[in-house]
Amino acid sequence: MMEMEKKASFRYGKQNQMLVKRGELWRADISGLDAFNRKEVILLILQNDMGNRFSPTSIAVLSATEDQEDDQYIETVYRKTSYGFLKIRLDVCQLTTFDKRGRLIERLGRVNDRILGNIERKYSMLLKGA
Repeated sequence: MMEMEKKASFRYGKQNQMLVKRGELWRADISGLDAFNRKEVILLILQNDMGNRFSPTSIAVLSATEDQEDDQYIETVYRKTSYGFLKIRLDVCQLTTFDKRGRLIERLGRVNDRILGNIERKYSMLLKGA
């Protein structure tokens, strides 16, 4: 009886479930996932909304490191903040799966469909080897 209650509260617990949508920018703790040993990065959610709703994990593109040069696989996004504009460089080569519960820190905003389309085209070029 006790085990059934735990499963039900985990499955239907709306208070503990974080709502994540495709196209959102998040600040996340990715220690242990990143090849560059960064602790916090900005990431863009690529997984569709249905997958984000029912899965404890999500798929995202990580931001580029400071020393990476602009190349054909980096998309630059500008976000307006209270301090001015924030330049976010997303590296299409750094696609990762992460746990939504323990990793996401803060929602930063959402990108428009044009930027999502650019990232999808760059990812398609990367897979084709162009």
